[in-house]
Formats: sequence, structure tokens, C-alpha cells
Amino acid sequence: MSYTPVPDAPNAKPVSTWRKVLAAIFDFITIFFAGGYAVGYLTGSLTPDGFEL
Repeated sequence: MSYTPVPDAPNAKPVSTWRKVLAAIFDFITIFFAGGYAVGYLTGSLTPDGFEL
């Protein structure tokens, strides 16, 4: 089975810079809190109010 890439749409517009920046900010916030929760969970530092690092 071979992979044939699908060509880009002929009228595709590039993504706006502000959307890329906003996505990067949301990614950072999500990773920060999810990573902090994961570290708290793995180290046993979860509290009823959240977690403490």
C-alpha cells in the first residue's frame, strides 16, 4: 500500500498570525496546568483544592 499525498486546496489561505499566537498561548496554558496536575498526581501531592508542587 503506498501513500499518495493529497495536494493542497487551490484556494487555501494561510493561517493568520494572531491565530497562531493564540493557539501557542492556549497550548502553553494547557500543558502548564495538565503537566502540573500530572506531576502532583504522580508524586501524591494532590489536595482537595487541587495540587501543590
